[in-house]
Amino acid sequence: MGNLTYLFMAYTIIWVVLFVYIAGLYRAQRQLRRDIDALKDLSRAREEDKPRIQVGSRRFPSS
Repeated sequence: MGNLTYLFMAYTIIWVVLFVYIAGLYRAQRQLRRDIDALKDLSRAREEDKPRIQVGSRRFPSS
């Protein structure tokens, strides 16, 4: 095999590894986004369930 064949093979391997790495990052980012959204929903649900103390025109969450 000539030098260009090895160069082409190395270049192809680098691009495949890069693609797999970026795809993994994309999947991880998507999962993190889902986790963040779930935590936001949970936080909102807990805030809605908390009783509130009203003083004048202001409301304060009870501890």
